[in-house]
Amino acid sequence: MDPKPTPRHLMLHIIAALLVILAGVIWLIVQWRSDSPVNDLEASLPHVLVLGGFAWYVITRLRIWRHQR
Repeated sequence: MDPKPTPRHLMLHIIAALLVILAGVIWLIVQWRSDSPVNDLEASLPHVLVLGGFAWYVITRLRIWRHQR
């Protein structure tokens, strides 16, 4: 039995989640290379982006897997 094609809206969710992860990683690298101090909120936002994007990605992959069953 061939798998069903992945719906377009779920593929867009995957792309958006990967972009959020990428933005968080770039922000982390910029903060790491910066000499200026950052407050706690500004320091935690990139981590939230990476973890939130990863959670979004995993949930969307589970939705795709469930759709293709």
